[in-house]
Amino acid sequence: SSDTAMIVATVALVLQAVETVAVPIFVFLLAVSVAFAQEFTVAIDDLQRSYRMHLPENMKSGAPLVFVLHGYGASVEHVVDKGFSEAADKYGFAVCYPQGSKDGRGNPCWNVGYPFQEDMKVDDVSFLCQLAEKLQKEYGLSKENTFCTGMSNGGEMCYLLAYCNQETFAAVAPIAGLTMAWMPQQFKQSRKIPLFEIHGTQDKVSEWTGDMENKGGWGAYIPVPDAVDYWVKNNGCTREIVGKLPFKGEGGHKVITHKFIGKKDVPPVWLYEVVGGVHSWFNEDMDTAVEIWKFFSQFVDVYKYPSQAKIDRQVDSVFRKLSTREKIAQIMVINFTSRESKEKFEEQKRLVRKEKVGGLIPLGDVFLPAIDKMNKLNRLAKIPMLISL
Repeated sequence: SSDTAMIVATVALVLQAVETVAVPIFVFLLAVSVAFAQEFTVAIDDLQRSYRMHLPENMKSGAPLVFVLHGYGASVEHVVDKGFSEAADKYGFAVCYPQGSKDGRGNPCWNVGYPFQEDMKVDDVSFLCQLAEKLQKEYGLSKENTFCTGMSNGGEMCYLLAYCNQETFAAVAPIAGLTMAWMPQQFKQSRKIPLFEIHGTQDKVSEWTGDMENKGGWGAYIPVPDAVDYWVKNNGCTREIVGKLPFKGEGGHKVITHKFIGKKDVPPVWLYEVVGGVHSWFNEDMDTAVEIWKFFSQFVDVYKYPSQAKIDRQVDSVFRKLSTREKIAQIMVINFTSRESKEKFEEQKRLVRKEKVGGLIPLGDVFLPAIDKMNKLNRLAKIPMLISL
């Protein structure tokens, strides 16, 4: 095909460019797979519930588990294509897409105490926790490294999980989610838990500025900055690091990153402020699934699943030992023709493979933090790369 020809031609050009450098070169080919999530049913709290599972091939025993929750009136079909299965394949975690139950209006949802949910008897905290415990046992997944993210109504569910002192989910990441005013009033002493909110400043459904007068009908909810500040104070964070994500291009928005940290054992709190962003999953502004996994991965057992910071340090240590000529020789650039691959340059820093092969340390398709330095030598480095050392 023309795509294959383009890839072969690009590899040939790169090989020609570096053939004068006498350094062993390993080329790692990336296998592109389509993610499928199998559907299951389960009886919990006398109710028949459904969910879908995505399990990466060659997943390790004790792998992390990430729940992804849909929004109000939606279903699992609306979330399986948001990039989490693909991220799971890359980073080695399992994904569960649970289905919310229907409210009195007939809309699938999560029971988070909206005024029109007063007649709902479903305890979704109980459902999610029991389902997570079932999946941990069934698939040999980590009890310590189970996380939850969700959009809109699913985001509110994440906040409820944070407030209610459950111990099943180790961290949460609401997307366009709200803190209902009743939550901090009812749960006076919430445990410390890492929390990551992504929210658009022009969201007219879940407003950045809050809606304490319940004009939108969802019930009173507090402004997003105040909602995040609650967890900053609750967790004991003492410092804020402000940054920004690389601009993704046409259709995207500026993303300001607020990362609140403290001493070594203080659970961090992140807020990604999508300037001008509306009510969405924000995949036009970032690779949302990868950003969320970056957050969750900080709390995973560093022996089996190194954090991104640890990976960066390991990679930098090896990379610094190479001469400039060796670095150029080791960079193999392949032009993936899909738009999605090109957009993931900044996000795709992969787990380091530590096994030594032929005296070299293969890094698979790791995107080195130091690669920015190589852009001056090879502009093709802005295209997704396969790298080995």
